[in-house]
Amino acid sequence: MRHLRRTIVAIAGVTVALAFARVAVTSGAVADEPVSNNTELDQRNLEIKAWGNALAADSTSAVALAQLAGLHLQRGRETGSDSDMLRAEQYARRSLANRVNRNGKAYVTLATALVASHRFAEAEEVAEQAVAYDPGVPEYRALLAEVK
Repeated sequence: MRHLRRTIVAIAGVTVALAFARVAVTSGAVADEPVSNNTELDQRNLEIKAWGNALAADSTSAVALAQLAGLHLQRGRETGSDSDMLRAEQYARRSLANRVNRNGKAYVTLATALVASHRFAEAEEVAEQAVAYDPGVPEYRALLAEVK
């Protein structure tokens, strides 16, 4: 029960921090202007920091690990950073090590990071695992089809 309470408090803290971060990053911008890549990257960095804090509060949180994996994957796509792709893979693997059920985000992120690293056979195995754990999700079957 204590563990669950700590996780809920950490996630609530992330939500509040991200809300304030969005206001800080976007304040002064005209609503009709598109958001620049720099602002998006700044936002992504703030989100990574906030979820890193949540992970520090609960180092076994599959949710925080999956979020960090997804954020590093996105930043890796935006910047071309191999180290972000590697971090995405590492966080997704840690998340899946903690929990496989109802952890589709980690499966998808891991498979996508592996594809980005041209490790297609491993990505196919991960997509197959996602389908095996939850065959009712069409996105997992689509991911498997794409990887094959």
